[in-house]
Amino acid sequence: MLRKLLIIALTSLAVAKDLALVAITHHSCPVCKLWHEQVAPYYVFESRKSSLPELREYDIANRAQYEWVASNVPNVLDLPTFVLMEDGEEMVRFSGYRGYQAFFEQLSVLLTEIQ
Repeated sequence: MLRKLLIIALTSLAVAKDLALVAITHHSCPVCKLWHEQVAPYYVFESRKSSLPELREYDIANRAQYEWVASNVPNVLDLPTFVLMEDGEEMVRFSGYRGYQAFFEQLSVLLTEIQ
């Protein structure tokens, strides 16, 4: 039930701009792994049927992905880091993962701030 309420709230916030949620992770990071197991599959499913920002994942262990991150999202100090980007420009970011509900609550707050 809580998942549905969070998704409905987020759906109404992400409107027709080229808005993306960039997830910066590393495959050996335990917190990144937890986020990837608990959120990523559900997020991808929900974004297909709603207007949540597209999720773009970058594993900085991959050289090409690391270079993209270094060029487009400088100063990543913590993993995982999540960046809301509009038309290729960073709007806001948050780092860490404290659970499914906290992730979507933080995302909701940040989407509201950039609207």
